[in-house]
Amino acid sequence: MFGSQIELRKKRLRWQLLALAVFTLVVGVLAYPREGQLLQFLGIDSQLSVQRGLDLQGGVYLVYQAQIPEEKDPQKALKQVTTVIEKRVNPGGASEAIVQTADNNRVVVQLPDVDDPQAAIERIGRTAQLEFLEVDRSAESRQQQLKRTSLSGEDVAEANPGFNRNNQPVVNLQLDSGESTEKFAQMTRRIFNNGNQLLILLDQQPVFGPGRVSQPILTGRSTLTGMQSIQEAEEVATLLNAGALPVPIELAAQQTIGPTLGAEATTASVIAGIIGLLSLVIFMLVVYRVGGAVAVAAMGVYTATTVTVFKLSALPLFGGYTIVLTLAGIAGFIMSVAVASDANILVMERLREERQAGMKPIKAVESGFDHAWNSIRDASVATLIISIILYYLAARFGETSIQGFALVLGVGVAINLASVSMVTRTLLRAVARSRKGDKI
Repeated sequence: MFGSQIELRKKRLRWQLLALAVFTLVVGVLAYPREGQLLQFLGIDSQLSVQRGLDLQGGVYLVYQAQIPEEKDPQKALKQVTTVIEKRVNPGGASEAIVQTADNNRVVVQLPDVDDPQAAIERIGRTAQLEFLEVDRSAESRQQQLKRTSLSGEDVAEANPGFNRNNQPVVNLQLDSGESTEKFAQMTRRIFNNGNQLLILLDQQPVFGPGRVSQPILTGRSTLTGMQSIQEAEEVATLLNAGALPVPIELAAQQTIGPTLGAEATTASVIAGIIGLLSLVIFMLVVYRVGGAVAVAAMGVYTATTVTVFKLSALPLFGGYTIVLTLAGIAGFIMSVAVASDANILVMERLREERQAGMKPIKAVESGFDHAWNSIRDASVATLIISIILYYLAARFGETSIQGFALVLGVGVAINLASVSMVTRTLLRAVARSRKGDKI
């Protein structure tokens, strides 16, 4: 009976080691800086990267103040504002722009690698109100000549830049099918029958007409003219596709960070991290020897797993909850490595005490880990709680650097809990049952 339990434990340990080896291989490939080359070698066309903040790659940091009327719900209005701005700064969905709300009805926008900050500011701040007006030239006053219609930018399903027959830049509109197309057909039919004109305004500036309608338009298609260049047409199309801002916004703060400063900060951080990790590895190997080698291997798996989580967070699967690594985030990552090393040191010290008390390697591993686990768990939970509080306070006041530090630290501590309980423990069990067991 006792022998069968030992064989069962050995079999379970072999399966655990196999699963750990497969997991280590996967996260090692994904964490590799040029994992795209390895994935292509395996026939997988994919490119992952850790998303860097402005302080690491340069860009523009903008803070907007939303002017929300008292009758509107602030939370709903801010959510609509962030949605519109997100579409404006990231129309293709592939950029690394960050748009998030802050306290006091503010919206924080981070735009990395921006060549023309002023153009980006103008694009974000435009209201983009599209109006369709009927012009009655027979009316006496100008106010009577302009008749508002029920159509607006909300009726536009798609806007695409292009060229007309005269090779002039235009924006081609396609209205929503159904009610919007029917309203447009009724409006153009009325204008045609009355001999009036159609005028389309974007932020009070004419983008079509006033011009006559040659025939009723039943397909819901229209063309905006008056564009000076194809770049302007692309800009207008982006604004229309993003939609109009529900409330006006004003630029409250602006900061431009050069790419050179970001590159220097990245280099300095990487060098500091490498020096710290090498010092830690040397310390663990000298003090704990075989146990230190196990701890170093476990921290290697932990580091690869953390980097993989950073990369995978940028995928659409995570719904936009991308972990953006900033300079403060690197500090949080290094601190999380320190937490991981501290957890492994606790295990090694308890293991050493059990061995000095005369306990055999296999029992010493189980007893040492059990005694160290409560301290590791409690310290990690306390750090997680602090990270969560710090994250939400930083998010409330728009302090993105502190928010990045808290997020990276919290993610690292959570991964470390899993790493110590599964990786470190499994490796120690394997070593304890090997020829090196007596050297633990």
